[in-house]
Amino acid sequence: MPPSDHFVIKGQSPYKQKNGIFEVEFAIAEAKPSDDQIAQKSFLPIWREKAHLSIKNGEFETILGSKSNPLPEKISSFASVWIIVVDQFSSVGSSFEFQVPETMRKVPETPKPDSTSSKTKTTPRSSSPGSKGPPGKPGPDGDKGETKELPETKETKETKDLQVQKAKKETKETKVSLETKETKEKLVHVVSLATKEELVHKVRLVIKD
Repeated sequence: MPPSDHFVIKGQSPYKQKNGIFEVEFAIAEAKPSDDQIAQKSFLPIWREKAHLSIKNGEFETILGSKSNPLPEKISSFASVWIIVVDQFSSVGSSFEFQVPETMRKVPETPKPDSTSSKTKTTPRSSSPGSKGPPGKPGPDGDKGETKELPETKETKETKDLQVQKAKKETKETKVSLETKETKEKLVHVVSLATKEELVHKVRLVIKD
């Protein structure tokens, strides 16, 4: 049986006989009953049970409480109770104070602090920045989005025409520049040939003379 269902008691026999087995009634009360209340069985118990009590040398030892008749739960709230032993067929009886075992006593619950009223402690942050950690690995490339062609507006068309005209002009100027360069090179070549022929002619005249 669990400890809260029963406990063991020891006491002095209410009978004059030192030994024997007697039919008694055990009772538990919160306060000490008077002798008249015990004799008349007029006290108010919180638990009672009939039993056969074995007496040896004027003393007894027995268990109060069972699965069929467990001790009341309120006993665990008392530090001590009064045990009454009365004969079932006469006015013989006695009582004694009994200390409730520690294993049966309820420990008073301490009120839990209100979580709403308690202040949350925050750890102050350092004002100076910490050291920079190593760079992480680059993530995977995302899916390529769809390219949407924007509708051509009047301004876009005009801009495109200007760009085409500018490109044509630059191409024409480049062509003229190349032609001019080529013409210069040809003139230099002709002048160089003419100068060489003139020198050769003069040399021939000198030799001839």
